[in-house]
Amino acid sequence: MKKTSIKNERSCTAFHEAGHFVIRVRLVPEKIREKISIKRRYGTLGRSIEETFYWDSEELEDYKKEILILFSGYAAHVEFNKKDQKRAWVGAEDDNQKAENLLEEMGLKGKKRIAFSNDLREVAKKIVRQNWKAIEEVAKELLIVEEMSGDEGELIISHIDGDPSAARALFEYRRFKKTLRK
Repeated sequence: MKKTSIKNERSCTAFHEAGHFVIRVRLVPEKIREKISIKRRYGTLGRSIEETFYWDSEELEDYKKEILILFSGYAAHVEFNKKDQKRAWVGAEDDNQKAENLLEEMGLKGKKRIAFSNDLREVAKKIVRQNWKAIEEVAKELLIVEEMSGDEGELIISHIDGDPSAARALFEYRRFKKTLRK
């Protein structure tokens, strides 16, 4: 693999994971997010880890939110690199399977299931575009550090949202991390 293609793959992965992370923060702010990473492991290129690995709900809105979060990784990847839709689709294979499982749990079948899924994909694209600045900043940071805590990611989002105390906290946090790297 060429160096430019590896760099592009890392960037696409960073935007994909940042998309999941930022949209999860926006849609379910009460959930704790432990970390976000673009380190390769377990057969994946990256991950955004929430408090638990198991999601259990029967509320329609919760299903919609979880599916939107799953679709937001693909949407962010494509927004970042519009020419890379095929690879973005392959990279989102696991997310798509999880979304399909949730749609099945909801009892949707046939044309109704396809229409519902397509509608949520469009909503995910819109939400990603609305949150692009935050996604971009989280992705840029991931490309530098490869892995960060959910708290650090949330500080970046708060800073983008204009929270002055978050800007100061983020500066201090980054300064602290630099001393650890020395």
